[in-house]
Amino acid sequence: MKSILIALMFIASQFAIATNPIHEEDKKSHAVDTKSSTLEWKGSKVTGDNHVGDLQLKQGTIVTDDGNIMSVEIEIDMTTINDKDLTDPEWNAKLVGHLKSDDFFSVDKYPTASFKSTGTSVKDGKTHVTGNLTIKGQSHPVTILATFKNEDGILTVSGKFKFDRSKYDVRYGSGSFFEDLGDKLIYDDIEMKFVIKTSK
Repeated sequence: MKSILIALMFIASQFAIATNPIHEEDKKSHAVDTKSSTLEWKGSKVTGDNHVGDLQLKQGTIVTDDGNIMSVEIEIDMTTINDKDLTDPEWNAKLVGHLKSDDFFSVDKYPTASFKSTGTSVKDGKTHVTGNLTIKGQSHPVTILATFKNEDGILTVSGKFKFDRSKYDVRYGSGSFFEDLGDKLIYDDIEMKFVIKTSK
């Protein structure tokens, strides 16, 4: 009887291993290197004019399992938002101040934004990361198409995506809130481009 119980326990353990191929010890957590990572933005007007700038990451973590991305958490320092296309210091400062105001991102009230993934998949060599983007205390789902590589223990995740600013109560010049804006209309979609690297 004892030998039968031992045999059954062995079979059960082998079944558990077969049906749970992902082991917790295979998971690795990688801290984001905020200094070598970049996050760029682009906003456009109906006239064809646009502004471009960047933001700094505050902190972040990427979890991998067997070489695949399992989760991503990023915190963005909204106080670092800047503009890179206006060369006149006075006009540049005015634009940046306006972006930080309640007309746009209310940086004093909401000094950070964040992205937290809810799922990942790989298709045709591209990593699809779905998650919640939080801006001004409001969260909405976005899907990011990214490329992922691991070189000497340093992960690099790069890609781009768009988000609709009107969903986050960023109202200035938005046709979603105001009518008859004419050539003062600013498109709701903000284009984002990023390169996120982890520490070794």
